Amino acid sequence: MFQRMITNLHLEKLLWIVRSRMGAIFLSGLVGALLVGGVGLVKGSTIYRAEISLYVYSDPEVMTDTDVNITNSDIAQARGLTDSYMQILRSRSFLLDVLETSGLDSYMDYRALDSEIGAEAVNTTSVFKVYVYDRNPERAQLIANTIGELAPDRIISVVKSGGIEILDRAEMPSAPYASTSVRMMAMFGAIGGIALSTLWFIFVGLNDTKIRRRYEITDLFTPEIMADIPQMPTADAATLRKGCEKELTEAYRNLRASILNNREDEVCQLYALTSADAGEGKTTIALNLAAAAVAVGKKTIVLNADLRKEPEESGKPEKPEVESESTEVCKEETKEEAGKESEAKTSREGHTDLAVFLRKETDEIRPEIMENGVNYLPLGDLSDEDVELLFGEGFRSVLSKCREEYDLILVDLPPLGVFSDALCMAGEADGYVLVVRENVTRTERVDLIIRKLESAGAAIRGFVYNGISRTSPDYNYGVKARNYGFRENNKVKKKEKLKVQTNVG
Repeated sequence: MFQRMITNLHLEKLLWIVRSRMGAIFLSGLVGALLVGGVGLVKGSTIYRAEISLYVYSDPEVMTDTDVNITNSDIAQARGLTDSYMQILRSRSFLLDVLETSGLDSYMDYRALDSEIGAEAVNTTSVFKVYVYDRNPERAQLIANTIGELAPDRIISVVKSGGIEILDRAEMPSAPYASTSVRMMAMFGAIGGIALSTLWFIFVGLNDTKIRRRYEITDLFTPEIMADIPQMPTADAATLRKGCEKELTEAYRNLRASILNNREDEVCQLYALTSADAGEGKTTIALNLAAAAVAVGKKTIVLNADLRKEPEESGKPEKPEVESESTEVCKEETKEEAGKESEAKTSREGHTDLAVFLRKETDEIRPEIMENGVNYLPLGDLSDEDVELLFGEGFRSVLSKCREEYDLILVDLPPLGVFSDALCMAGEADGYVLVVRENVTRTERVDLIIRKLESAGAAIRGFVYNGISRTSPDYNYGVKARNYGFRENNKVKKKEKLKVQTNVG
């Protein structure tokens, strides 16, 4: 988990996480402010402080003989006794006496009283002060004065070398010493809510490995990104055809330029298209790339070798249901049809499919010719139980025949991250084209298929970055590209209009 977070750590991603979750973060801050502020309002309290001043003597005679001079040494010794006196004042027996004398023994125990007492020495003097903190100002005064009454006798009885005298008795506190600030607590609650929610969203965001920007591919993997395919609103709009959007046409022109490298030593190019998982658009990209290649005069064929798709997904026609009067008649008809399957397909549809060729029912490849001129060889009646056929001589023979006739061969394979059948082209293809989809493909899945291909010794041609948002900073074909030439055309029109007006005048 932490390795994944470190891999995803990027300043841009951190800023994006915070920016995209800004509303939730502020809402968390508001909730934190309300909760903590509410607790402060309900549980908050006002504290009052009462104090007494005591004078410490190092010599007991000072208390009764006013002619004795007090020296600095006496003061220093007296200050040394202060800590001892405080230990006596906070002893269990003394606190119990204070509670009994003040009549508060039924209200609190000695532990609670101990938590309300504090003391400090006055600098360079033998004076120290005892403080009592309580929510009730009268109770604070009562406890402080009770301590002042009992302290001298108790200290003298315990410490024989010194004494203590009360200087000032406690007065009723007129103003609170401290009170709970609901506003301050609400502010701390807001800060805490914002901080915790931000950390949580960053934690979740860094553990989300869905590809969101191009750098998440280029920073982690060596193969280049050959083209960016823009996100289209519908599946129909994503099909390359005459009159489709300029952005889509330009994207496939870029991909075509990367694929058709026009090497003189290679008559035909063979590429396998796969992805990490299903739903990333490899089939659509294969067909659109083929259409773009046909547009520049390249004879192109697309082979559907994805045995993992259902018939309706792969374009394979579903078998018609046969109604019969008895099961026996149905069985006989099935046997007759099985013997003539190849001939029936060829005569009825005018083409063969991959299944017929792999089962050696024919040695002639007759693909479908689509309206855009792309040759398409459908899968036919194959299932995932026939995977071994893709690794056999029959499939190699199909590729060999296609190389003799076509300029470009595109093989649509199942997702390599799920099925290993996609490795059937490892030794045959000029390169694998890996399709990744923005906000769908995960980086660890891409890493998996690259490791599989490298282990099999397959060449990787590059990535196709599918579904890039048109508002993404990575999308190059933006407003400037769409409006290219618009300004110049307007200038020409304005000049022509000006000439006409001048001639009229």
